[in-house]
Amino acid sequence: MPLTEERAMKNPISSSVEWWDKYNAYLQSPEWKSKRARVLKRASGICEGCGIKRATQVHHLHYKNVFKEFLFELVAICEECHDMVHGKTKEDLLKFDPIEWMDGFPCESCRWQDEENNRRWCGKFHIHARIALSDGGSCGPFHKELEPLK
Repeated sequence: MPLTEERAMKNPISSSVEWWDKYNAYLQSPEWKSKRARVLKRASGICEGCGIKRATQVHHLHYKNVFKEFLFELVAICEECHDMVHGKTKEDLLKFDPIEWMDGFPCESCRWQDEENNRRWCGKFHIHARIALSDGGSCGPFHKELEPLK
């Protein structure tokens, strides 16, 4: 059954690849970029979580209206607060994860790939690959700094 906005609204946080593909495409859309810019502007670029750090991300308070969010359903937030909201810590990102060594891991095709202490390592940013690929990381979940092997 194809994903429709109606189905996405009924079960917004879906584990389906189809839903995540649509959501990730939405995050690259002009509509999302405009909303994101307005939320960051509303917060004057300051994290609405801690009120101290620079806001670098926009967090959905819920996904009831995903793809058609009201601005009051979105908050400007720093990476550290965003990780806390999602229950993640830097220590979580540093834990060994066998997925790093599976075929198709994003860093596998990057010229900066390396390893340190049996962990994938980003030679460009001198940090663990999982941290570089995290939300707000140097490369990010869309691999914006990936430099293909030549």
